[in-house]
Amino acid sequence: MSDDVAKFLSKKGAIPLLWALAREDGRIVNEINEELDISGQTLSDRIEDARSLEIIEEDFHPADHGNANRYVLSARGLRIYVKCKDLGIFDAYEEFKEARRTYNDRRSKVIDWANQPIVEFRGPDSVERPHPSKIEWRDDPPSSTDGETSDTVEDEGDYGKTETWGVDTEEKK
Repeated sequence: MSDDVAKFLSKKGAIPLLWALAREDGRIVNEINEELDISGQTLSDRIEDARSLEIIEEDFHPADHGNANRYVLSARGLRIYVKCKDLGIFDAYEEFKEARRTYNDRRSKVIDWANQPIVEFRGPDSVERPHPSKIEWRDDPPSSTDGETSDTVEDEGDYGKTETWGVDTEEKK
């Protein structure tokens, strides 16, 4: 049975499901679905897997409406939960969720910026370009073909061209 539990824990959404059910009175499916970033089908599959392995069990809370499916951790599920907590998996999961929220927020900001009505680039004199040595690169900065970093930025672009972002070319006319 431990191979089956290990296989379950390796599946997408399994550990987050345990994290979401770490409440004294468990959670109903809609609450779990709101909490986790997995599809409804994946959630249904993980619930079914966890039930068949006796990791979770169905429960009823007096405040639940008639067709609510509430799940709680079983004794086996609690043992797995404690081990995950001891290993810091749930702390890492919460950090991951926060990092994902931060990423999505910052991604939205750059997309909003790129969707501004008109952004024009007309040439080297009208565009302030930072020198590559002034940029904080993720990896090593780019270098010239001879292996040394150049002190000048060379651009052989068409400086008469105007780029427009976020506006359909038909709308500009």
